[in-house]
Amino acid sequence: MTLSRSTRVALLCSLVIAVPTPRSEACHVPKQSEYLSAQQESLAAHGHGSQRFIAYSLQESTACADGVADIFPCENVDLLAHLPLDEIGGGRGNDIWGWRDGNREYALVGRTNGTAFVDMTDPENPVYLGNLPTQVRPSAWRDIKVYKNHAFIVADAAGNHGIQVFDLTQLRNVRNPPREFKPTARYDEFGSAHNIVINEDSGFAYAVGSDTCSGGLHMVDIRTPTRPRNAGCFSEDGYTHDAQCVTYRGPDRSYQGKEICFAANEDSITIVDVTDKSDPVMVSRNTYSGSAYTHQGWLTEDHAYFVVDDELDEQRFDHNAKTYVWDMSNLENPQITGAHLSIKRSIDHNQYVAGSYTYQANYQQGLTILEIVDPKTGKLERAGSFDTYPESDLARFDGAWSVYPYLKSGAVLISDINRGLFIVRPRMSAALFSDGFESGRLDAWSKIKGPGVSVVSPGLKKSEFALEVTADGTDAVSQLVSLQPARETSLEVSFLLKPNGIDLAGQEVEVLRFATPNGKSVVSMSIEQRGKKYVVHLAAESDGELQPIGSAAIPRKRAVPLRIEWQQASVAGAEDGVVRLVKKRRNRIERETLDSTAVIDAIRLGLPSGSEGTNSSSFLVDDFLVAR
Repeated sequence: MTLSRSTRVALLCSLVIAVPTPRSEACHVPKQSEYLSAQQESLAAHGHGSQRFIAYSLQESTACADGVADIFPCENVDLLAHLPLDEIGGGRGNDIWGWRDGNREYALVGRTNGTAFVDMTDPENPVYLGNLPTQVRPSAWRDIKVYKNHAFIVADAAGNHGIQVFDLTQLRNVRNPPREFKPTARYDEFGSAHNIVINEDSGFAYAVGSDTCSGGLHMVDIRTPTRPRNAGCFSEDGYTHDAQCVTYRGPDRSYQGKEICFAANEDSITIVDVTDKSDPVMVSRNTYSGSAYTHQGWLTEDHAYFVVDDELDEQRFDHNAKTYVWDMSNLENPQITGAHLSIKRSIDHNQYVAGSYTYQANYQQGLTILEIVDPKTGKLERAGSFDTYPESDLARFDGAWSVYPYLKSGAVLISDINRGLFIVRPRMSAALFSDGFESGRLDAWSKIKGPGVSVVSPGLKKSEFALEVTADGTDAVSQLVSLQPARETSLEVSFLLKPNGIDLAGQEVEVLRFATPNGKSVVSMSIEQRGKKYVVHLAAESDGELQPIGSAAIPRKRAVPLRIEWQQASVAGAEDGVVRLVKKRRNRIERETLDSTAVIDAIRLGLPSGSEGTNSSSFLVDDFLVAR
C-alpha cells in the first residue's frame, strides 16, 4: 500500500515545491482517490478471503504449563475458554471489543458476516447470545467500539453500511439463545469505513478510512447514542487507517484538556486537535525511518507515550515484528525513543495499553504481552504470550486479529481470523486494574516482614485466588493470581487520583477496605490532599473502631501505591470456608463465606519504600491466624 502512496506523494511534492521540508511537516497532498487506491491495495496485500477456517474444540480450561496450553504455545497466559466461528455465526473473525454491565461481562466479536454477542460472565463457560448481521454485505474488515451501553459498528468495502448502533442492554435477558438481532439505530452519512474511534470523555465518534473526508476523520456526535449526528470532517492529511482520540492529559501543557486524535495515516503519525469540530487543526505530521504501513497505536495511560505498530515492515524489510515507542511530551514534534523487536517474525496488527503492559494481536504469533519497562528509552520486555496459530509464525495474515484487555475480571479476549474467540487470563507478577487503577514496578517496593491482612477469594482452579478491591466511586475490581505452596507472591495496586481517578475535593476519602479471612479484623486505607502532596493513612480495626497505624506522604504527580504480599502454605486439616470475600455495597460491608481447598497463612500490607512517612515507610498490620 505505502509504495504507490509514497510515489503519489513524491510526485505531488516535486510539483508543488522544491525546498526540503522537515520530516514532521513532510509534503502531503490528499486526494479522495487515495482512499480508493489504499482500499484496493489493502485487499491485495492482506489476501482476505483466502484464510481458512480451522476446526478446534476445547474440552476444558487449561493452564499454561511447560510452555503450552492444550495445543497452543504460551507464556504466563492460561486458556479459559474457546468458541469456534461455526458456533458464533460463521464467517471469519476480525475485530473484538468488550462490554461490562454491572457484574456481567460480554464479548462483542466481529466477523466477516456480522457481530456475535457472547456472555462471558463465567469465563470458562461462555454463552453465545446471538448475532447482528452485517448491514449490506460481508466484509473482511469490521470494527466495534462501545459508548453508553451501545455498540457502534462499521465495516469496510461493505457498500452502504454506515454505523450500526446496537443497544447492548438487550443482552441482559435473552431467552432461548442464540437469536438474530436488528440495529437499534443507524448512521448513514458515509457508506464504508475501516475503523471507528470513540472518545468516551467527549461523546464523539470518529470514523476513519471512510468514503468521505478523503478517508480522514469523519466526526459524529453520539452523546445521544440512538441519534448520531454529523459533527465535522478532517481531510487535510488524507486517509487515516486507525486512530485514538482522547481528552489529552499528557505532559504537553499547550494541549492539556483539548481533544486530540493520534492518527495512523499509512506513512505517518498525524496528530490533530479536534476540540473545535468545525475547525480541526493538524498539530503535526510525523514520518519515520523504516515505515512501510503505519497501522495503529495506543497511548500509555498518562498520555506521555504512543506505542505504534507498522503492519507491513516485517514483509518489506525482512525483520521480526517491530513496536515503536513515541515520546509525546511535545505534540508538535514527537520523537521515537526506541523500538522493540519481537522474538518472532509474524506481523503486528492491533495493540492496546492497559496499566504498564501493551497487549498485541500479532497475527500468526497470536497474543503478545509486552511490559512497558522504560518508555524514555523505548524499552519493552516480553511478559506473556498465547499463540492462537500454532501452525507457524510467518509474516502472513492469519491468526489473531485483535485483543481486548480491559475486562475487570482480568480475562483477556482474542479474536482469531481462523479459530474464533479465545478467552485467556494472563498471570504476570504485577496486577492489572482499569478505571483508575494501574500497576507499577515490583522492584520499587521493600520487603515487609510479618503477617498482615487482605481479602482473597477462591479462583477458577486450585491454587488460584482472585483479589477483590473496592474503591469509592468505582465498581469492585478483581485480579486472579496464582499461589503455589510455600512460594511468595506479590501484587501491587496504584490509584490514579487525577484526572480520571478519585477526586479528593479537599477531604479525606477512604479508598480501600480489607477484611481478614476470619472476618474479625478490618484494615482501611484513606487519602487526603495536603498542598502539593497526598497523605495516605492506614488504619486497623480494634474493639470495633478503626485505629491509625501509620501514614505516608506521596507527591501529587505520582500514583498512590499499595503493596500486598502473601504466601500460601498447605496446612494439614485445614477447614473449607475459612476464606471470605468482602463486598462493599454503599456503606455496608458484606462478607460471603467461600469454599476453599487452600489456606492463606502469611499476608503483609504496606506502603512503598522511599515514601515520606510520618512514622515509617512500612506498616505492619494486625496479625491474624487462619482458622484450623
